[in-house]
Amino acid sequence: MGPTQLDADDYAPQRLEESLGAPLHVRPEVLEAVERGEDKSPHAVLGPHLNRLGHVSVRTLQRDALAINILTKTEIVPMAREHGDIWVGLLEAKEIGRVPDYRVQRIEPDGVRVVDDPYRHTPRLGEMELHRIRTGGVQVQELLLGAHPQHYSSPMGEVEGTGFVVKQDEAVAVRVCGDFNIWNGSSHAMRKLGNSGIWEIFIPGVAIGAKYRFEYLEPTGTWVEYADPVGHYSTEDPDTICVVQPEGFEA
Repeated sequence: MGPTQLDADDYAPQRLEESLGAPLHVRPEVLEAVERGEDKSPHAVLGPHLNRLGHVSVRTLQRDALAINILTKTEIVPMAREHGDIWVGLLEAKEIGRVPDYRVQRIEPDGVRVVDDPYRHTPRLGEMELHRIRTGGVQVQELLLGAHPQHYSSPMGEVEGTGFVVKQDEAVAVRVCGDFNIWNGSSHAMRKLGNSGIWEIFIPGVAIGAKYRFEYLEPTGTWVEYADPVGHYSTEDPDTICVVQPEGFEA
């Protein structure tokens, strides 16, 4: 016999809190662009955002799932499919105006998996770092751009992953694709930091040794694959593929 096939209702908690208000409204065409990985500000839609009542509207992009729940330290909250593979739900803010730590529970045909959401994490680079990239030399760019393993502590446990940063002035959108997302970058679109031409995303679970490349959407509407300009190239793959290396690594 094969693995037990799960139904979405098997793991969907029954919870409806109208008192929490409504998720923040997003126009259908924006949801469509975010779902395709073609929006320059996916973090403005995905991840946690406070609604008008001070509670937390959460959207997440999860492909190939039967159902999605939000996990906090105290509750399991069901999400609803809103558009394509974008799911939406509401969290009660125990302290009004503050986002609780959470994870995403995926109900899949062959089981249940808990993952972290890239779009709940804040940018690693601030105005100071962006200024250093604009005015600094090659050493500064190698320090701040590229792929960098990162570690965070949170109430629900330690978070390990990799932060990706690239400079691309002309792109309409930028994505990271790699062996961690089956080379489908539409699930990991990066955000553009203001008008700096710098794009970034932190992807939890991407470890040292992961292979990756960037995809740029040109103004003509064409997606083009590029290697990380400051990345460490893989010796076993095409020359567009780089490998996440430890800090201080020298080839």
